[in-house]
Amino acid sequence: MKIIDIAICVDNIDPKGMGRIRCVRYNDYVGEKENSTKYEKWSQDDPFIASPFLPNNINFVPENGQSVKLLNYNTDNENINLEYVAGPFTTQFDFNGQTFSQQIENTTYGVTTKHRGDIKKSSGEFIKNKSENSLAKDKDFAIYGKYGSDILFTENGLQLRGGKLLSKEAASYLNRETMLTHPLMSDKSSRLYLKKFPKKMNLEEVLTTENISENKDLNYIIEYDVNSFVNDATGYTISLYVYKVNGALGDLFKTNYFTENTEVQSSLIKLINDDNTNTTPTYQITVTSISDIYREIRDKIFLVHDKGLNELNTQYPSDDIHPFFFRPYTNFKRSLSTTDELNNKQTILNGINVLRIGPGAGLIWSATRAKAEVNPVNSIEKVAKIDNNTAEQTFGAMLVDKLYLLSTDLGTNESANPVPFVDLNGYELSQQDYIEKIEPSTFSTVRGENLLKLLSKMIEVIFTHRHNPLMPISGQYDYDHGNELKELFKTIENDILNKSIRIN
Repeated sequence: MKIIDIAICVDNIDPKGMGRIRCVRYNDYVGEKENSTKYEKWSQDDPFIASPFLPNNINFVPENGQSVKLLNYNTDNENINLEYVAGPFTTQFDFNGQTFSQQIENTTYGVTTKHRGDIKKSSGEFIKNKSENSLAKDKDFAIYGKYGSDILFTENGLQLRGGKLLSKEAASYLNRETMLTHPLMSDKSSRLYLKKFPKKMNLEEVLTTENISENKDLNYIIEYDVNSFVNDATGYTISLYVYKVNGALGDLFKTNYFTENTEVQSSLIKLINDDNTNTTPTYQITVTSISDIYREIRDKIFLVHDKGLNELNTQYPSDDIHPFFFRPYTNFKRSLSTTDELNNKQTILNGINVLRIGPGAGLIWSATRAKAEVNPVNSIEKVAKIDNNTAEQTFGAMLVDKLYLLSTDLGTNESANPVPFVDLNGYELSQQDYIEKIEPSTFSTVRGENLLKLLSKMIEVIFTHRHNPLMPISGQYDYDHGNELKELFKTIENDILNKSIRIN
């Protein structure tokens, strides 16, 4: 006679409300006992009744058609003294959705059942990223609800999570297929956090110093090119393309942002040349050696820096070219096929070093300073620090879309439209209860710091304005306190009222 056996729940509506079920052993599922004795359902003679093995307050009543483990503590009589434990289950996240065939897949009864895949890798990581944090970590304890809810017991902490998993009704078809075997965390859930830490932590103001470089818009861009990198005695043609920046465009031409690889639309810059085209180089010359290439490019960039563009051509503008950025032309960056070409290209880049800026590319700041000045800037930052001279610190937080703080003492919550507590669902507040009966009878909470800011500014206006403070402030553009008060009024409703946290 088996002490523990597998059975199938066939009726879970206990008329006495004790959590009992009627179940049939797996081997008896064809019902050979059904007519062997006379009995009335749920009576003492009913051979299919099993009582909860676990205490009633934590007992898990199975669904009809789900498996249970039967415990028989009188092996001489398998029809009475039966108790059950819901299960076995093959997931920790969806108990309601499991069928009998799924539940027995890891037992000898489930040899013909298709086994579901793993949800974790050998490293302990979840196979699906959306499964992360769905189950308790190995070092913690948890009590899981039937689907999407649990209580986590962490070290000195407690979390109550409702709706942690993606709702079956809201899931897409693809997610519904996945969530049969994998827990998928939802972006929205209701959570209550309680936690204690060994020492108190405070926000402290800390003086920090950061070196900030000067930053302004580029005035010009200089790009250089050479027609060939092949060793050739006939010479090499060097081309310089100088572009005037038409105007600022966000951070695109900022000296702290622009780099050798920044792409620029042709409409934002103007090529300087003597025929007013978009292709003719600003300056062109032929030299005879690789070393002459980088010397010529380097010297001409320095000449433009020192004397101006009209040193290349008297027709060019003589305005200050700084700050400007020099870099290789697009064609210069083309891929090469031979080792000699690659070596020659690198030699040229290494040799283009202007005022110790480079090699190859860089920013020339001004006529007197090649590099932008770097200045230390002090700022106050708030940093979280542990105070070792304090006792323990506790926190509590609730994360929900809407939070209602309701008092049933109507004597202290008199209003023309009180919350109808007697009409609310007595078991669990429904969505309609919140929206139709509670929301209209509650009020937004106030962000105290923002209210104080407004009151302080109003007091400043009253005590600093020489005329009647009740006069309109409009038109008084030179009155700083009045302008600041007007700015506060623009967003006053959302700044002061928190419409998602409500009280009655």
